[in-house]
Amino acid sequence: MADQGLKPARIRRGLLRNFELCTSSLPSLKVVQRFVNHEQEFDAFTFTWRTDTEDRPYLGKGSDVDPFLVGVTTKALLRKADCEPVTFVLHIDVTFKLTQVDYPVFVVGISDRVRGFHLLAIFISSQRKEKHFVEELLALRKVYTCVTGKQFEVRYAMGVAADAQYNAVQRVLGVNNNLTILMCFYHVAAKVHEKTKGLQPALYATVAFGLNDLHYATTEAQFHITQARVLDDWSLHPGLASFKAYFARVWLSSRFCRWQIFHTPPAFATINNPVESFNGAIKRDYTLRSRMKIIQSVCRRTHSNRHVLLNEAPADDVGAASAEAVNVVSRRVTRIYDPETKRSREDLA
Repeated sequence: MADQGLKPARIRRGLLRNFELCTSSLPSLKVVQRFVNHEQEFDAFTFTWRTDTEDRPYLGKGSDVDPFLVGVTTKALLRKADCEPVTFVLHIDVTFKLTQVDYPVFVVGISDRVRGFHLLAIFISSQRKEKHFVEELLALRKVYTCVTGKQFEVRYAMGVAADAQYNAVQRVLGVNNNLTILMCFYHVAAKVHEKTKGLQPALYATVAFGLNDLHYATTEAQFHITQARVLDDWSLHPGLASFKAYFARVWLSSRFCRWQIFHTPPAFATINNPVESFNGAIKRDYTLRSRMKIIQSVCRRTHSNRHVLLNEAPADDVGAASAEAVNVVSRRVTRIYDPETKRSREDLA
């Protein structure tokens, strides 16, 4: 009856009629609702890729043989990706120090042309190897199809230079998609900084200027011209010989070479800043930099955190059933500069 799209109340009456049950033995309406999957648009729910012998979601035990993995999302969040694939860039990032068991948290979302970030789902996993990335993306694609009735199509995906993440995105999202995997330029710059921080200031500046010119090449032809010029400039300095070989091998010839702006559609983000800013907001606004047991409230309140102010009532979707709950939403505290620490801090005075 649930497969026929019947409402929970009608299914409950059908049980009474078809199975000749007495009223006292009927399951409550809340129990029937669990099997109907008529969740509201902003109700957070969990999902997995694996199932047990009874076709129920299986989370795993957290061991190397049987890793733990569960996703959290809402219907409204999944519908954010129900648009043309060329109108968004998919971002995948891993953050830590959110759960009491120190499991990594995978954040998956999309950014639009104004570089606004829209969360799709959050995954908690005991490990972060390639097979775990694959399982997360398979689960996301499965639940997206269940909610929207469409295939999850991605044209652009951005990540870091990690083989596990790259292979998983290519294996799951690259099937039947004209997928382009972009590299976060900030990640490239950070890796270059690690390799050159011991150089003399003049050599470091030469590398930085060349890297910046390569990134801002607007066409592939301009990039090849700039690449030849920059490599020739680096060849004039013997101290850059080993770095030049490393840069050409890792960032010019490998599959992690798409970090120039001409690979990214105009107006879209060229770094993972949208998702990394969101990860910072989770720790600052939701968990208050403490390790939590569960993070469903992040998904449940993401749709309204930009619309409700201190002097406004919460949205009507909270419902009468939440009358005993108190929802507190505050404005962000202004920051002031502290000359003693030479850093900004929140003005709590």
